[in-house]
Amino acid sequence: MGAYGAWMLLLTLLACTVDEEPEGDSAPCQRADDTGAEDSGPGDAEQVDPLDALGACAPGEPGDRLDIDGGCFDGVCLGQTLAQADAAFGSPGFCLAFGTSALCFWGDGILGSATDTDGDGNPDEGARLWAVQAIDPWDGADAAGLSLGLGFGCFVDGLGTPDSLTFTLVAGELVATAATWTSLDFSVTDQQDLEYAFVPDGRVEALVFQNAIYQ
Repeated sequence: MGAYGAWMLLLTLLACTVDEEPEGDSAPCQRADDTGAEDSGPGDAEQVDPLDALGACAPGEPGDRLDIDGGCFDGVCLGQTLAQADAAFGSPGFCLAFGTSALCFWGDGILGSATDTDGDGNPDEGARLWAVQAIDPWDGADAAGLSLGLGFGCFVDGLGTPDSLTFTLVAGELVATAATWTSLDFSVTDQQDLEYAFVPDGRVEALVFQNAIYQ
């Protein structure tokens, strides 16, 4: 997957969230405890608790390369300058122009974005990483075994109910495409299957830390 396609995972959310009613043909996504007694009726039984659609999930091998509390992949962290990220990773990142940001790469599958107002492909002096992301082939994990390739249920089990949870319909079934934990500046997304077709399969393919305060 190219860098542009990978980074667009940050920007694309499909279908509905647990906080909003869907439109068109999207399936209903509503927390089970959101309906009050005064609103009960025949249609309530058809409402879907989105957490029930995630299914069971077993985490992988524990590791120390993903730090969800710190917002880091292999030492590259949200809010760092490019110099700090390079020092923590142990080798310099490679950056290129991406609109008004510089898109930088460290190792296999670690990306970061920092403000680049002149569009020369280098972050502005003192600019901090406002987003960092890990995609395939990055293979790190945290101490609980959370990593790329797992089902969304693993992250919900490990981190609690997300602040937003997004689904799309695939062959008549709800498939998770994004979940966000606002207090952690952390999201997980899925837009493709294992064949790289743009059909989500419920397996997390991007881990993202993002906070606009650093822009």
